[in-house]
Amino acid sequence: MIYIHVPFCSSFCTYCDFYSVKCKEKGDVDSYTDALIKEIADRPPLCGGPSTLYIGGGTPSLMGEDFFRRVVEALEQYAPFEEFTVEANPDDVCKKGVEFFKTLKCLGVNRISMGVQSFDDAVLRWMGRRHNASDAQKAFSILREAGFDNISLDLISNINTSRIPGADENSVAHSLEKIISLRPEHISVYSLTVEPGTKLSGFIEKGCYGEPSQEYCEQQTILINRLLAGAGYLHYEISNYALPLRRAVHNSAYWNHSPYTGYGPAAHSFDGKERQWNPESVKKYISGVGRGREVLSQEQLRIEKIMLALRTSDGIQRSLLPKIKTNASICKGYLELVPGTACVRIPEDKWIISDFIISSLV
Repeated sequence: MIYIHVPFCSSFCTYCDFYSVKCKEKGDVDSYTDALIKEIADRPPLCGGPSTLYIGGGTPSLMGEDFFRRVVEALEQYAPFEEFTVEANPDDVCKKGVEFFKTLKCLGVNRISMGVQSFDDAVLRWMGRRHNASDAQKAFSILREAGFDNISLDLISNINTSRIPGADENSVAHSLEKIISLRPEHISVYSLTVEPGTKLSGFIEKGCYGEPSQEYCEQQTILINRLLAGAGYLHYEISNYALPLRRAVHNSAYWNHSPYTGYGPAAHSFDGKERQWNPESVKKYISGVGRGREVLSQEQLRIEKIMLALRTSDGIQRSLLPKIKTNASICKGYLELVPGTACVRIPEDKWIISDFIISSLV
């Protein structure tokens, strides 16, 4: 299970706090790629977990064919991968066209995760996205024409559209209906959150934006779940929905607490006992600055397993939870038994308060 972090973006979104830098010169990309290939050679992937490769960012779709060829060559002995995902932005897909994505498919990429985020142009402009609704639809068609039959689309919910000039009051519902009409195999719906240091946090400090009420967020979550269930999508993790047999293999392994290896600036790795991470700096990464390390205690590992597994519809083995707290939570309706298993899970209608439930259990 391998993750590669591409740290480059051509612009920064209003809400994003992932590590990324503006790509100014080709030499920056070449130096990063050289350092990445060296890291792969020096630190082979960990064993365990599914055979997956996920290239995320940042904006991987900014990268050229040579980058992807070099990565595939460096990992050739671990191929083919059960799932090989590349993240993409709609504007890059439109610019690079069908032939580029056919090349990626020939290199073994079998899944694309595309950040649509909204089909409301006013919301997209406010987010700082580089595409519009028309681009998103065109990009999806390009990916289908290139032969991809496993596409995930991202949508952002819980946006206070009353504070965005020109935005549709029912922006998320209409965007979701559009996504459903495209029929991707997988849909991720992420709640807009305010992270320190982002443009969004600056908007709030200046009074240019205000977060929606808890009641509004709950109503929107109920609507999203209803629309997607009605369209045949299974809600298998708090933010993720899939058609039958189309769950994200790579991300599901994170929630199962499987070992993984991360390459690139700011990337993390986990071997089942120890977590490691690369420096959050392209310059330091290229110069070979060492990784950070943390050995997790058995209690830390147990808590992480609970926190991750209770995000999913599969739940967690009941034996990993304190008996008294488990019984009390079942009586309150905070937990339910997973039919045919020895697991418990948080009922879907309680996922909106999952943080509270999990904190009460650990």
